[in-house]
Amino acid sequence: MENITKIDTELSTLITSLKAELDHYQFESQFEFVLNKNFDLSFLQNIKYPGVYLIEIHTGDQGIVFNDWVKSFLEKWQDKEYASHFVPNSRKGRLAAHKDLSTWFPLYIGKSKDISKRIKEHLYIEMKRPTGALKLIGRENIYEHVFKVSTIKVEVKNYDIIMPQLERMLRNKINPILGRQ
Repeated sequence: MENITKIDTELSTLITSLKAELDHYQFESQFEFVLNKNFDLSFLQNIKYPGVYLIEIHTGDQGIVFNDWVKSFLEKWQDKEYASHFVPNSRKGRLAAHKDLSTWFPLYIGKSKDISKRIKEHLYIEMKRPTGALKLIGRENIYEHVFKVSTIKVEVKNYDIIMPQLERMLRNKINPILGRQ
């Protein structure tokens, strides 16, 4: 047990270092797209790597009041036609962390060993499939909204140890309003 305690202490120190390192990294915008049934997937070719990704939505007219925009978006997201289809729900605590409406609003943060493949799943997995993907193409009530995908490329040997921590830290920093966590 003594060795496990020592390893735990060392891991705690390393996690603190990881959190400090996080300040040196920024999401890089990869592409924007208008949600509809027929858009070009060629943009996915450039993000075939491991890391974390951020999906944001363009909020449109900056004259709109924050609470009005959020209410409108969540009514569409939580529409009963889509609500019971294994999709990430809105998180009230994360929503409360936002006070103002910026041009791009954080919806979802995730990690993947192949970001390209995971984004494709967020777009195309059918509503009835039991996975936590956003299933955007199946949500016709949000067609014509503009979305942006940004990434941080992270290539590490200890992916299963590092990436959940990194994803959690970024989620706590950015507070995307959709997710299971």
